[in-house]
Amino acid sequence: MQTKRSNLHTASRQWAERPADQRFWTLSELFERTKEYADQSRVKNVALSTCRVAATQDDDLALIGPTGGAAQFQHYSFGQLSGLCQAPASYLRSLPAPVAADCLNVGLNQIRGEQTLMFHQNGGLHLRCVTSQKYERIWNYEVAEMALALQESEGWHTPPARPCGQANVPERVATQEDVLKHSSHKGLGIKVGDIISPAGLYASDHDCFIFQVNEDVQIDAGGGEMLFRGVFWGNSEVGDARFRGTMFLYDTVCGNHIVWGAKIVQEISIRHIGEPARLFREAMATATKQMRASAHDDQVRILAAKSHVLGDSRTKIVDLVYNKPFGLTRSECDAAYVLAERHADDHGNDPTTAWGYAAGITRLSQGAFADDRVRMDRAAGRVLEMAF
Repeated sequence: MQTKRSNLHTASRQWAERPADQRFWTLSELFERTKEYADQSRVKNVALSTCRVAATQDDDLALIGPTGGAAQFQHYSFGQLSGLCQAPASYLRSLPAPVAADCLNVGLNQIRGEQTLMFHQNGGLHLRCVTSQKYERIWNYEVAEMALALQESEGWHTPPARPCGQANVPERVATQEDVLKHSSHKGLGIKVGDIISPAGLYASDHDCFIFQVNEDVQIDAGGGEMLFRGVFWGNSEVGDARFRGTMFLYDTVCGNHIVWGAKIVQEISIRHIGEPARLFREAMATATKQMRASAHDDQVRILAAKSHVLGDSRTKIVDLVYNKPFGLTRSECDAAYVLAERHADDHGNDPTTAWGYAAGITRLSQGAFADDRVRMDRAAGRVLEMAF
């Protein structure tokens, strides 16, 4: 009987949802676009109470600054400003522009202190984001630059993907250079001659997402299981999300960018407050060191996780994990043990060990909603860290 596998769907959701203008064939193209966004951006501290929103001739809205300059809203910045004015953006978008402007102006008059506004200047002036003065930016191009360095010197690359069904997304035939070495043999990945579209490399006016794998290092996990290294990089330079680097071992990647057989999922997360630039450099140094480690190093970690016993009974293990700051409920801890026990024969996954129990958590996450799935996958990584 084929058992349910532990998969990551983060990249697959990006593949399914991103529109054509946010997709890139190459990391160099993504870097150039995000660097252009940064070069054309201007930042200014402004008291929003000195600004007003006005309806334009084309029934749109613009933010008028204290000196009379006008900036058009982008979709994301309009949502940010609406939130600061405590008005639902979706509702305001349904109103005639003059009425929506009046609602926002009431809110602007009540905002105290200065906010940091970032504008995009390319022809006209566009408001990209509104953040507090505590916000410190990690630029999307800096993330792309780091990923490029890994690609050029360490053998990391982006897996190919089949067309996603989004409108106006280009297509071409996959070549030998496109395909992965170790995915098509399981019938899941892209083969030479298949039709592919740009995927795994995404950037918009407010965020970026990069998916990379490294097939040059094969990790023997025991029991006939061979694993490879993968990573998701994500960032927003306008306040939409933290910088995140999610590193993992995996079995294979399919043409929909589902990562199959994920193990040892670990995350670096940096808020854009305080000293994110320094933390980003330190995190990248730590991540790069781990990503350059020999296969033997990962094999030692896997052996440690497979031999690290969490407890001698279901009750003790559930109590132990529940009382850790992993963000799991008691019912989730118990359900994870049940799944771990049910699949104990998969590659020697003893449910009493960190390796087996973490696999149970990852399996449990597959039936959860997206936010819960990410939370559980992080918890599985933290369980494994107990053995390292």
